[in-house]
Amino acid sequence: MLREYNCPDYVDRAWLQGFARQSRSLAAAVIGDGALDAWWFCDMRRSELSLETPFPTWPVVSERYGCGAAANVAVQLRTLGVGRVCLLSVIGRDWRADLLESLLTAEGISTEALIRTPERQTPAYLKPVLEGYPDAPATEVSRLDFLSAVPLADDLEAEMLTRIRRLAAEVDFIIVSDQYLQGCLTPALRAEISAIGRGGALPVVVDSRHHLGAYSHVFATPNRHEAREVSGCFDLHEAGRELARRLSHDLAVTCGGEGALAVMGGEVHHLHPPRLDRIVDTVGAGDCFSAALAASWAVGRKNGQVPAGLRDVAFATAVATVSTRQRGTGRIRLHEVEAVLFGET
Repeated sequence: MLREYNCPDYVDRAWLQGFARQSRSLAAAVIGDGALDAWWFCDMRRSELSLETPFPTWPVVSERYGCGAAANVAVQLRTLGVGRVCLLSVIGRDWRADLLESLLTAEGISTEALIRTPERQTPAYLKPVLEGYPDAPATEVSRLDFLSAVPLADDLEAEMLTRIRRLAAEVDFIIVSDQYLQGCLTPALRAEISAIGRGGALPVVVDSRHHLGAYSHVFATPNRHEAREVSGCFDLHEAGRELARRLSHDLAVTCGGEGALAVMGGEVHHLHPPRLDRIVDTVGAGDCFSAALAASWAVGRKNGQVPAGLRDVAFATAVATVSTRQRGTGRIRLHEVEAVLFGET
């Protein structure tokens, strides 16, 4: 039987205040594919026909950069008040790596576990935005993506394994952001992360776009498309139960504007999101969901709650929903979540 709830059923003002106090003492490791997000704003009033090609130019007049993928998860943890956040990733020795590391440092995120190597490209999402005409909306066109096209080298995999084990002994929880086909996570590293989850010493939350089936004993946060693809079930309730069976763990399926399905102890619970007047951009909402769920779960464990609970999924749903009110990856603060949950916006 499907059980239905609203986020305020589990997240009230007193809990938010307690989370704000206790999150400061937490230490987190974010493991996976850190990326640079870039927006290049093109004033199309200045465009002219290229003499070398039969196409108009895109005159870039301003640019903005941010943290993406695993790096965005780390930023969101810091914004929610987590005291110490460390990012473990493999990046290149290029201009994107320099920018990404400077952005992380500015956010108070530890970069001591970052591995930089000329063998890899630093992942980046470069997004041209065409604008300039008052009567036409700004339009984001096809992205330019920087990706590594080869598997992680054996020596880098060994170094990642060493650092994962070290971090697991130092932090209160782990979030894995496994986003790319040829990213910095390998079958051996996924097996190690699953072993940490099986041990039960700390919460492990995994967001994996292509490799979810390679994990076990971790709290997964697939979206509905990923849940259907991996499980082979179109019905989301069946998909969630099948994934929970395969992973040997509870999980949450994110459902966009419809909130999230929490599969816990074989039961399916629907967490409805808070109402918004409009949705601006869903980019980064999954990162916000994973960050909020893991941090809430870690706070709960300090208070004697061993498995993740519906409150953790409700809080994650609220944070992810609030993130859709703004363009691009967001920094969602607790006072914004409180305002939306209790109708103060």
